[in-house]
Amino acid sequence: MDGDGMTLPEESIFRLVPICVEPRQALLFEALAYSADSIDVAYSLLIRLTSQAEANDIDLNRVVRVQLFNNAWSMVDALHNMRQILSALNFGGPLASEFLSRYRSATDLRNAMDHLKDQARNLAMKKKAEPPLIGALSYNYCTDEAIVKDDNGMILEITKGTSIVISIGRLRKKAQMEFLNPASMGVIHGNIAGLQLEAFGYSINLMEAHRDFAQLVSRMNEVLARDISDKARALADENGVPYEDLMGHFGAGFSAFVKWTASPSADVASASDTASP
Repeated sequence: MDGDGMTLPEESIFRLVPICVEPRQALLFEALAYSADSIDVAYSLLIRLTSQAEANDIDLNRVVRVQLFNNAWSMVDALHNMRQILSALNFGGPLASEFLSRYRSATDLRNAMDHLKDQARNLAMKKKAEPPLIGALSYNYCTDEAIVKDDNGMILEITKGTSIVISIGRLRKKAQMEFLNPASMGVIHGNIAGLQLEAFGYSINLMEAHRDFAQLVSRMNEVLARDISDKARALADENGVPYEDLMGHFGAGFSAFVKWTASPSADVASASDTASP
């Protein structure tokens, strides 16, 4: 990630799309940039909320839990979008293939929530013990003292911690929610080890998903930037057009501010003019 906590740098080919990129691909680049930013922001807020709650002994009240689940489901939706965009771009290679295969659960979760209206009766009649409708979020919190590192800062072991599972919504007679096994956690971010969402019979490790997404998108940015640059040079040589013109862009993102002051209405002005002291 860059200094702003984003995987894609500000000068990414996905943000500042050159004019030589054909319209369909340019649109997909724009969609990818937004999905990537959405994943980063949601993940960052999840880590911040879980870390602050445990470190400061903050009650995981309804407001905090709603924020956690909002960001977890936002990540799921953006990961699903990433899979769709990846397929549309026909970007190959081991990282892409692994991502598409490993995070099929993001699409399964998204589709299950999206088709809730049609599946409500079947879901209500299920006998199997599962988490509540919106799911269960589980993770491990480990203090700094419990995280043993070598001289290079690599984690050697985690000696102790707290396993947490939270849900929101209605509890049924039969419910089942999984505590994450800390020994199986392949990724740790700050004091949080593992971050899993389970719902509708599917589960996804959001911490591992963010790691793999970041590696994939960074690789895509590198490869496609090189390919587009080579294409622009070839077009420039072929058509006698400056390379810099073909690699030009129209920018990305803006905020507009207009200051205004309300004038007194006619009725207010009239009343003010006729009012006696």
